[in-house]
Amino acid sequence: MDINDWFQIIMPLAIIQTLLSFWIKSRIELSIKNEYDRQLEDYRFSLLQKEYSIKLAELLTRWIEFDQNDYDSMAEDFKMDLNRTLNKLSMEIFLWIPDEKLIKEIMGRLANKKDSLSVRQLIFELRKIMHNKDAKILKADDLTLWK
Repeated sequence: MDINDWFQIIMPLAIIQTLLSFWIKSRIELSIKNEYDRQLEDYRFSLLQKEYSIKLAELLTRWIEFDQNDYDSMAEDFKMDLNRTLNKLSMEIFLWIPDEKLIKEIMGRLANKKDSLSVRQLIFELRKIMHNKDAKILKADDLTLWK
């Protein structure tokens, strides 16, 4: 066997090895990129979750402050602003929270329906959804609210 015969055998193997190494490298890079993209998407979703949880807290806080007796004595522009704010927050929460049962409970509380959950219980239920687990130590009554 002379050098040309060796070259004819080794050259195709070298080309195959080079192509395989490029393919493996690109697969590894793509896998790592996909993992980072998924983690980034999870992080963005958790930020969005926090943002809408804050909106729910704002909605319930404003709703707690709302007193029908005071409403009648409010200036018209203040009433319009309050109604606009409450409606906007209510719609955002309605659109965002994925748990339909919780949405029904929130809307029931806002409408003062008889058997709806308390504000503490609503926040507690949202907390369980956000953290994707049941509470072991905390209870709804552990949330402190002032009047």
